[in-house]
Amino acid sequence: MKKILLFLIMLNYSTLAFTQAAGDNLFDNTFLHQINLEAPGLEDILPWSMPGTYDQPVKMTIDGIVVNSIHIRRKGYTSNEGNNTNPPFKIDVDRFIVDQEYDGIDKFNLLNQLVNSNHYQNNALANSLYRRAGVAAPHTSFAEVYINGEFIDIYTISEDIENTFLKQNFASSDGSLYKGVEFPPNGVNVQNGTIDEFNNYIDNVNPMNWGDYVDLHNLFRVITVDHMINDDPGGQNNVMYFEPKLEKMYAIPWDKNLSFSGVPFNQLLSPNVPFLEGQSFSLINDPLIKPIYLQTVCDLTSYLLDSTFVEEEVMHNYDILGTNTQGIVISSPQLYIDFLSETKDSYTNALATLGFQNCSASNISFPLNNTDIVINEFVAKSDQNGVQEPNGGTPDWIELYNNTNADIVLNAKFYLSDDKDFLKKWHFEQEETIPANGYLILWADRDVHQSGIHTNFKIGANGGDLFMTYEDMTIVQEISYTQQELNKAYARVPNGIGDFTIQNHTFNATNESVLNTMTNNENNIISIYPNPSSGVFYINGLDLTKKGTFIISNSLGQNVLTSPSTEFMELNNLTNGMYFLLIKYDNEIKSFNLIINKR
Repeated sequence: MKKILLFLIMLNYSTLAFTQAAGDNLFDNTFLHQINLEAPGLEDILPWSMPGTYDQPVKMTIDGIVVNSIHIRRKGYTSNEGNNTNPPFKIDVDRFIVDQEYDGIDKFNLLNQLVNSNHYQNNALANSLYRRAGVAAPHTSFAEVYINGEFIDIYTISEDIENTFLKQNFASSDGSLYKGVEFPPNGVNVQNGTIDEFNNYIDNVNPMNWGDYVDLHNLFRVITVDHMINDDPGGQNNVMYFEPKLEKMYAIPWDKNLSFSGVPFNQLLSPNVPFLEGQSFSLINDPLIKPIYLQTVCDLTSYLLDSTFVEEEVMHNYDILGTNTQGIVISSPQLYIDFLSETKDSYTNALATLGFQNCSASNISFPLNNTDIVINEFVAKSDQNGVQEPNGGTPDWIELYNNTNADIVLNAKFYLSDDKDFLKKWHFEQEETIPANGYLILWADRDVHQSGIHTNFKIGANGGDLFMTYEDMTIVQEISYTQQELNKAYARVPNGIGDFTIQNHTFNATNESVLNTMTNNENNIISIYPNPSSGVFYINGLDLTKKGTFIISNSLGQNVLTSPSTEFMELNNLTNGMYFLLIKYDNEIKSFNLIINKR
C-alpha cells in the first residue's frame, strides 16, 4: 500500500512539469492547500527576538508531495516586526539544490495578514483586482501551514516577483527590479540588475516626457487600484521593473496585507505616485497627464468594482478558507463588499465633479459581437521551414480574422493572453485595423521592440489556452488546445466560424484552401528569383494554363496587392522588407516569402 501511495505521489509530482504555466498547481485556488515544514528546531524562527533565518535544509510537504532541502526565512518589515506567532515567510526551493523547483516555481512567499486578520483574503482579493485592471500581479492561493507538524495559521501563498514571474508577464526578464524602502535606510533596494535605469528615471522624468520613461497604461492602473483598496501607493508596497526591450518602467503590486483598512475615500485630487513622493508631480493639474489619468480612473470605476464580481470573488475565497481543518471561524466577507461599494460611490461622485458624469460599464462595454473578430489560426511550433517574420526567424504567430463587411479597429482596450488567471497580459499599443473580411498577423515571440505587431508572450506548444478579452472583461475568444505539431497550424474550418483542426498553415488566407493544397502539383517545383530582389521577381514552374491569383501581404498580414498570376511581378512601389506571396489557382495554394531590398 505504501508503494502504491508513493507511486501516486511521484506520478502527481512528475506531471507538474507539464502544466500549462509555472505555478498552475501551487496557485490553484479551488481548494485549501496543506504545507508542512520540517527541520530540527525550525520553530525557533518564529519569535521576533530570535534569528529569522533557518540556514539548514528544510523538508517541505505540500499537498502530499515532498520537496527536500528548501530554505526558509522570515520576510517583511511591518508584517514581521514583533510577531511571535505567524510571521510571513519566504520559501526558496533551489537554495540548496540548484535548479530545484516545485510546479515550475523556485521561490514563493507565505503571507500573513495584519488587518482584517480573521478574513485572510486581503492579498488575494487585492491581486485579483490588479489583474482584472490589466496589471501583472502575483497569483495567490491559500494554505494551512504547519511547522514540525504544529499548526501555525492560514497563510496566503503568493507568487514571488523574480525571474519566473518576470518571464511570464513581460517581454524580457533580463531587466532591473527595484523595491522601495520607506524605513531606514530610506531609498530603493535593487532586487536585480543595476541602479542606473532607476536613477535615470528619477533624475529625468517630468510630466512632459513621462510616457518615454514609464508605461502609463500600467502605472495609472496601479495608482488607481492602490487608492481604491486604500493601500499605500508608495515604494514600499510596489516594485518597479525596467523592461529592457521597450526600455520603460512598470509598476508591480507587492504585499497588500494592509489593504481594505480604514474608511474608503478617493484620492483623485492628490494621488501619490510610486517612487516619486515629494516631487512636484501632479496627475490632476497637468494638462497633458490629467485626461489620460482621469479616463483610466473612469474606466476602472465603471467595471473593476462591479458588485457581482466582488461578491463572487470574496465568497469564493470565504468558502475555500472555511474548509480549514482547525476550526478557525472565518469572518464574513461583507466587509470587502461594503468597502468596495463605498469606494465606487466615492469615485463616481468625485469624477462627476471633474466632468466625468458617465463612468458606467455601458460606456466601455464590448462594442461588437463575439464572432465579429476571431482568433482564426495560430502556429505554436516551427523551425526554419516556418513562416519568416520581417526581422528574421520563424516564431509563433496568431492570425485574427474579421468576419464582418466593415473594418474593425483594435485599440488598447483589446487584450490577448495565455493565462486564464490574467486575461489582460498583452494589449495593443496603438490602433490597428483589420479590414473587412480580412486578416491581421500577430507575432507571438516577445520581440516587442521589433517592427510589426509582437506580443509579450509565446504560445505553449505542449497545449494551453488562448484568450482575447475586452476592457470590460468580456471574453471575446477562449481557445483550449492540446499539443501542437511542428510547422502545423491550429485553424478554424470553415474559415472564421468553424471548429479548430491541426493542418498545414494558410498564413493570411482562408483556412479552407489547405484542404486541397498541392493535391496534383507535388512534382511541379515552383521557384522565385532573384530573392531578395530590388522589386522585380520572376516565377518558374507556374502552370499558366490554369487561372490563378497572386495575393501579396506585408508583415502585418495586410494585403498590399492582388493580381492575376503571371511569370513575373513588379513590386517597385513597395518599401524594403519581408512580404508574403500566396499563389492560388484551381484548388491549389502555395506560399512564399519575398524580400525586397532596394540598395
